[in-house]
Amino acid sequence: MKMVFLGTSAAQPTAERGLSCACLERNGEVFMFDAGEAAQISYMKAGLGWNKKMRIFITHMHGDHCVGLFGLLQTMSMRKRTEPLEIFGPAGIDEFVAANTKMLNFGLSFPVMISVVKEGMVFEDGEVVVDACRASHKVTAFSYRLVEKDRPGRFDVKKAGALGIPRGVLWN
Repeated sequence: MKMVFLGTSAAQPTAERGLSCACLERNGEVFMFDAGEAAQISYMKAGLGWNKKMRIFITHMHGDHCVGLFGLLQTMSMRKRTEPLEIFGPAGIDEFVAANTKMLNFGLSFPVMISVVKEGMVFEDGEVVVDACRASHKVTAFSYRLVEKDRPGRFDVKKAGALGIPRGVLWN
């Protein structure tokens, strides 16, 4: 698992920092949180790959958190992405994507599924759960939490001893 911060500036970019965008890469899959302006440039520099399984979670509908979606989608399409993409966001995200895609007159080389977020579980697969809760902001906003599900396994006492791991509850 790797966390990559693509943009950490707020409201406006600086010469050194892009707008809100962070990616968690896990088992060849990317979970992107927000897509501030020029997100595709930072994404390209990070070398995360254009055709990976990917989900984008938008926290709220302010430009510094979502305007980068269109450059990202268009770049993915020009890079011949075929893998479906899922976008999650607050009410209005579906109309926002549809209207801007139409106005900018670009087709996509891959399917996009859009889900409007409500509090609670937003996404679940066999390995992770993504939950959303309301965040305090001037507009409807969400905070997201990604949790890995428990993985069954057995504590190896011999290996722990060899590695110098101190005795604890798992030793019993």
